[in-house]
Formats: sequence, C-alpha cells, structure tokens
Amino acid sequence: TLWYDGETLRSTNTDIEGFINNLDACAPGWDAAAEAVVLGAGGSSRAVVFGLLERGIARVHLVNRTAGRARAL
Repeated sequence: TLWYDGETLRSTNTDIEGFINNLDACAPGWDAAAEAVVLGAGGSSRAVVFGLLERGIARVHLVNRTAGRARAL
C-alpha cells in the first residue's frame, strides 16, 4: 500500500492486517487455538505465519509442495 504523507511517499505491507482482520470478523475466537496450518509458502505466507505467531498461536504447521521452500520461510 502506498500513500503520501505530505510530500513523502510512504509504503507498507497490509497482508498481515488483511488476513488477521478477516479471521477476527469471520471466525471470532480463532486465536484461542493452540495450532494452525498454513498451506503454501508463497509471498503472502510469510505475513500469515507472522500474524498467527504475533496473535499467540503457539505452533504453526507450514505445508508446501517443496520442503526446501517451506524450510526457507
């Protein structure tokens, strides 16, 4: 997401907020779970995993077609 702050162009990644806010709206109480599964290790997966851990999910399982890419994440 890009925006101007006066004359300065700023940017941020909104993947975490979009994912977490959707879970909050559609599945209240989801963050009481101890574990979660993330399918895929693509670009937004890093944000999803970070968001889950930040909200207190103790264990996140990452499933990907290639194990090396999952390990790299």
